[in-house]
This record gives sequence, structure tokens and C-alpha cells, in this order.
Amino acid sequence: VCVCQLTTGPSEESSPTLTLTFFFTASGGRWNCTESLLSGVQWVDAGDGHVVAIGQNQQAFRLTGSGWSNLGSRRLEHVTVGAAGVWGTDESKRVYKYISDDFEHVPGMILSQVDAGGDGAVVGIRLGFFGFNSIACLKKSFSTSVVGDGQLQWKTDSMLMKYISCGPQLGCWGVNMNRIYFTEVRSFSPTTCESQGWRHVPGPNMNMIKVGRDGEVFGLSEGSVFRRTGITFYNREGSGWERVHLSSGQDVKHLTYDQDQLWVVTTDSLLLKCSGARSSSVLMMIVGSLIVSLLFH
Repeated sequence: VCVCQLTTGPSEESSPTLTLTFFFTASGGRWNCTESLLSGVQWVDAGDGHVVAIGQNQQAFRLTGSGWSNLGSRRLEHVTVGAAGVWGTDESKRVYKYISDDFEHVPGMILSQVDAGGDGAVVGIRLGFFGFNSIACLKKSFSTSVVGDGQLQWKTDSMLMKYISCGPQLGCWGVNMNRIYFTEVRSFSPTTCESQGWRHVPGPNMNMIKVGRDGEVFGLSEGSVFRRTGITFYNREGSGWERVHLSSGQDVKHLTYDQDQLWVVTTDSLLLKCSGARSSSVLMMIVGSLIVSLLFH
């Protein structure tokens, strides 16, 4: 399906101009979903084989076997899990890291969203004036250490974003203020938080985007789920988007992906665990990564 976006803007003569953006979407296979026994879910994140969520009364939970258990006592809006551990933010946008049995405050930055899915570094969205939110990054040496009394050195990036997600295979993807998403070619270096630049990728208006550890990329647009297609070891940006059809048929307000499982939160605050066919291009990329690793180690 060819989709067109129409935007308006000023020209040199101060008269309106029209811009058409073309991108192609395909219809993907059906994903079978089952409801998870956790009520009032607002947020979910998965990484490194772990799943965490925010349920009723802003209580954080983690998946233990087939059930859910409380994760600390701190009331949080967002929670994330990955190589850097478990992190979260509260209503005041303060940042926390889960240490031992509870979340401890991490000083130095106010974030509206945080992501721990990269290769040790933690990234997030730094609140700015008039909605001009930028990117913040905490390098691996800080993110994986125990939080102390000292001020941690967050590094900021001038790129304006409203949502960001990182993975060790593909780097970072983000959504900016105009709901246009980007991909960073070589990710944030986990040891330095240095960025290699961002590239615009055409597609539907995204509310959020999520990168899996295995290289899969999923996005959410007006309640519908999309998956990035054409991702290979040599073309990490991919080539198109396909709509994911969930067996539940419900609209989605948040999603995450890890270890072949797509987790979605519906607009009714139900948490669904969904399984579907993996992208063959991503499988080829994983095999290529393993071959390179064997050859050079």
C-alpha cells in the first residue's frame, strides 16, 4: 500500500507550500495474542529476557514465571529493563535505578522517558522549554555502577525527540516532535555516548518506536502496530513497514518486544503477549553477526 502524507509550510514568498511524502506499507501476518493476568497496565518493557510493567496505582511489576510480582515500592510512570538493569521515571520526571530491593534516585537529569535496551548505556528524553525535548545519555561506566551520592555525568544530544529506543544490534531509533521517526546509523557508543548522526526514515506518524535486542523494530501509529521490514546486517535501517495484525483486534497504546514475543498494552489497559512469524531478514542478520563473531574471536 502506498501512503501519502500532506504537509504545509511557508515558501520564500511567504505563501503556503505543499509537500507530499510517499512511503510503502505491507500487510504482515497475523499475531496470536493471549491476555496476561495483570490489570490496569499503563506501560510495559522487555529486554534481556525480562519483562517489567506499570500497573494500577503506578506500581511497578516484573514477570516471574507465569505470574507478576511487585518491583519495589516506588510509584512510577515509566519503567525499562535491559543490559543496564532496571530503570524508571516518576510523575515528577525524576530518574530511578532498581538496586537490591527498591528504586533509588539517580541525580543529574529530569527525563520524561528512559530506555535501558542498548549495550549498557541508558538513554532518555530530556524535558525542554515549549516541548523542545532533546536526548540524554548516561554511558555504561555510570549506568552499570551502584548509584552513589556524586553527580552522574549525563551527556546531551541536540537532536529533538519525544521517544527513543536503543538495541545492541541496530542502534537507536526515535520519534521527533513532528511524529517523524529517525534511525541512528551506528548507535550511541555505550562507553562514550557519542552519536554518529541521525537519518530520516519515511513512514506513518509514529507515537513511539521500540527496538528489540535481536534487531526487530516495531512502531505504534494511532493504535496500530507496524514492523520494520528489509533489515539486514548491511542495511540496518530496513526498507519498508508492514502492519501487524493482532488476533485481539484491539487498539494499542504501548508496546515492547523481546525474544520473539511482542507485548502490547491496549487502550483498555489490558496486557497482551503476542507471537508471530519472525522477519527472515532479521534472522539473516543474526546469523551474519554470529559468523563475524566466530571469525574474529
